[in-house]
Amino acid sequence: MRTTVCDVPLARHLQHGQKRGTEPTVQVFFFVKKSNPTLDHSPAEGDPGPGTGHPGPRNRPIPPLSRPPPPLAAGQNPPFIRPQMLPPGAVRQRRSRTVRALGSRVPRSRWGRPDRACPPLWTAAAAAPIPPGMTGTDDLAARLRSGDRRALARAITLVESGRADHRAAALDLLAAVPEPEDCLKIGLSGTPGVGKSTFIEGFGLMLTGQGHRVAVLAVDPSSARSGGSILGDKTRMEHLSRDPAAFIRPSPSQSELGGVARRTREAAHLCAAAGYDVLLIETVGVGQSETQVAHMTDLFLLLLAPAGGDELQGVKRGIMEIADIILVNKADGDLRPQALRTCADYSGALRLLRKRPQDPEGFPKAMCVSAIETTGLETAWQEIRTLHQKRRESGWLARSRAEQAVHWFEEEVRQALLARLRREPVRGLMADLARRVERGEETPAAAARLLIEQMLGPGAPADP
Repeated sequence: MRTTVCDVPLARHLQHGQKRGTEPTVQVFFFVKKSNPTLDHSPAEGDPGPGTGHPGPRNRPIPPLSRPPPPLAAGQNPPFIRPQMLPPGAVRQRRSRTVRALGSRVPRSRWGRPDRACPPLWTAAAAAPIPPGMTGTDDLAARLRSGDRRALARAITLVESGRADHRAAALDLLAAVPEPEDCLKIGLSGTPGVGKSTFIEGFGLMLTGQGHRVAVLAVDPSSARSGGSILGDKTRMEHLSRDPAAFIRPSPSQSELGGVARRTREAAHLCAAAGYDVLLIETVGVGQSETQVAHMTDLFLLLLAPAGGDELQGVKRGIMEIADIILVNKADGDLRPQALRTCADYSGALRLLRKRPQDPEGFPKAMCVSAIETTGLETAWQEIRTLHQKRRESGWLARSRAEQAVHWFEEEVRQALLARLRREPVRGLMADLARRVERGEETPAAAARLLIEQMLGPGAPADP
């Protein structure tokens, strides 16, 4: 028999612990038969081993035990095995808590390292080698047009990136994959807690059951303090996220106003190019002035909760003016009578609004649905298809998409000009003027005029 002694932290064996300096440990004996040829108990070359008196904090002499070690039950493994006791060629894939605690006492050269027989996940999941004459953007565009879900995810990540080289590649990718005209883009908004994610899951499962391919772009609010975002909308859509005919991509709003993210429109372009014929864009929980999603979709749905307001609430300007169909959700159980009254109130309010040129007879309208019981979803889909078809036949849909393109061109120009304010030398000048405004030497309007004149030259108009 041969005895091997090691130290085990007291946290695992408080009942057998003893103080040793400031670190509580307990010494445990391991009795191993010397005749076993598969075990090597001799210390490695250069490793003096425990109990040899070698100086240093990692290898201190071990005093004799003051009490015998606790007996091990039948079949119980010892809590720690030194590397010298491992069979030849064995590797340790993961260290336990005890091993991690004692790692500082064992020479690092003695730890086994797992052999990496396979490449990392991102390498194994990479695409096939790019043929000669093709760039990385060309390969990604080809895979995107073929409906590759992984290529779509990578493409959306590319367009959402803020790096200059990524932005140039994203523009090339968007130019290489034209957006088809037969994709129906639906914007969906509502107050927080109205059931947007639940409605999208039930609605999306109904559409995939009819043979449609559904893409969902869920925008989650970002923290004003830390900038982080939970991105929990995909977690709520448990069943739809497992549907092979559906694609869900959550994105942070990154403090963008309007209920959508900065690159949501371009992500919708990529989803349409990947072959998804129905696109649902879920905004953050918004109020009455968050209407940016209407500039990137063909139809706009507004979800309301029962007892959400009276007729006066329905005629307020803002988000009510751009809604094509109002859906009163949670029309089930005890809330069904309230949902019917709310639907009647908003139906009366919609008749008081000014008629829009793009609305056929009977639109906009209010309806009751239940995302939990999936009642009213088929009727809502039929109304959506009817409205979309009438707008296409009248030519309004083509004109609307052209106007949306102009709107986003102007938005890109505005964002580019704002980005110049965050770069030198304008950034330094703006900081200097801000300090003068803080000290009361300049008014905000006068300081803004000075900044505009420095950027665009004397005589440039500073008023919007």
